[in-house]
Amino acid sequence: MTLAAVTGKLPVSTLNNLTVVIPTAGLGSRVGKISAYLNKALVPINAEPMLSHIINRFPRNSKFIIVLGHLAGQVKDFCEIAYPELNIEYVYVDDWTSTKSGTAYSLSCCAAHITGPFWYVPCDTYFNENITENTNNDCFFVKQVPQEECYLYTIFNTHDNKIISTHYKPKESVESTLAFTGLMCISNWQNFLSLLATAGATEFVNVIQAGSGVRTLDSWSDIGTEQKYKAEQAKLSKFDFTKDDEITYCTNNKIIKWTKDASLAEKRHLKALANPIPFPTGCNHIGNFFKYDFVPGETLYQYNETKKINMPGLLTWLENNVWKEVDISNVLFLSQCNSFYKEKTLARIELFKQKCTVKQVLTVNGVSIQHYQDCLDNIDWDYLAKESVPRFVHGDLQFDNIVIDDNANFTLIDWRPDFSGAVTHGDLYYDLAKLAGGLMINYSKIKENSFSIVSDLHNVNITLPTLNNTEEYLEQLYEYVENRGLDSYKVKMLVPIIFWNMAPLHNPPFDIFLWYLGLKLFSELDSSKHEIYKPQ
Repeated sequence: MTLAAVTGKLPVSTLNNLTVVIPTAGLGSRVGKISAYLNKALVPINAEPMLSHIINRFPRNSKFIIVLGHLAGQVKDFCEIAYPELNIEYVYVDDWTSTKSGTAYSLSCCAAHITGPFWYVPCDTYFNENITENTNNDCFFVKQVPQEECYLYTIFNTHDNKIISTHYKPKESVESTLAFTGLMCISNWQNFLSLLATAGATEFVNVIQAGSGVRTLDSWSDIGTEQKYKAEQAKLSKFDFTKDDEITYCTNNKIIKWTKDASLAEKRHLKALANPIPFPTGCNHIGNFFKYDFVPGETLYQYNETKKINMPGLLTWLENNVWKEVDISNVLFLSQCNSFYKEKTLARIELFKQKCTVKQVLTVNGVSIQHYQDCLDNIDWDYLAKESVPRFVHGDLQFDNIVIDDNANFTLIDWRPDFSGAVTHGDLYYDLAKLAGGLMINYSKIKENSFSIVSDLHNVNITLPTLNNTEEYLEQLYEYVENRGLDSYKVKMLVPIIFWNMAPLHNPPFDIFLWYLGLKLFSELDSSKHEIYKPQ
């Protein structure tokens, strides 16, 4: 992922030496299933977590008080890997699930850490504008909402930009539709905290006083519910290319990847330590997070839009800097290859069948295709495992994961953590097949939703987004394979297997797209002049 993927940056506020309270303790159940494994402060918007969007609105010398509860370690780990230079104090809430929990209780837990005027920003309050400098009065940021949504918010009645009365999630229609966004600046902090301590309320809105000022927050979006979060995401991305078990962030000049499985973060780090030359600087991991420094330049997909790639030069660079020989037992490597190719593929196909209805059709883009089970039955899995070359590999080697800078230097990003558990080696053929697959499908165009799939009862037609010079690049790739004494049809055979492995991990309709593309490629190979499936 490149920094260009993150847009809409605005200068931070001109305020200095601020205290900013960011509550993250709640369960966040309204945002749906994602909150079961991800704190809602880390829900991504435009490649950055909500927490980063908030932090980026304030000066770097601010004191950030982050309130922890649900998945507390996750939030703290992210802050430590993304913002080690910031002044962050953590406040743990001992109870964020009972009837006493709420905004008032969380804020009261911070009282000992607040020593002056402070800002308060809920972790589901998204905005992308500067917020003005502090005044001598408390200020609450508001925005008009539809009448039918007033019950979701605290509604203010105002006059001359001053609060007259407050209605907390009104069940009946109210005259005003001016909703409190959750963002507030409390200048009279001692009075506010004193009222909070004696009110015995669940929500702090009960101590908001008449006469306090209001300001409009034009860019505010509430992402506190699953529906609103998805609506905000839809504004920013053309196609959701993300996976359920991992998230990639681009923030604070770092690329940070979160995975459900913490061991994958460690493996990515170990892989970079084993061969640091082709990878970015700044690699590190904490908990479920892995990070590396942002790499300036363009991905090869971007570069290829205006320039031609020196494919032989790229392959030579990969050979010299990535595909290093490794010392591994033949017996162990054969077992790893069998597990990686056969066992993983069959498991992924079962996962896909559980997720999608596998409809058998007669043709894909006019090519007569076999039943998928026939394709599987014809694959010589023993051959795939035995005809392997142990090397240090990237593991997801396609043009979105290769960055070229102004001096034509290459850097590899977003590498696969392991090959059937092995961190420091894999099958060279897998990297070659990943390159081939990435030349057949332009993944950057997939993310722009520049693909389609249309089907009737018996036929499927897919629009395949390619890239400039695809055929020439593929020819050069296979020429390299043959010149190195390798087997080009194993590379071609692995490409549809890779697409089938990818299918269950992606959102529709890309999952179905990959499935039928795999069927098409299998059938084309089977009908070619070579004996593709079972070599003699």
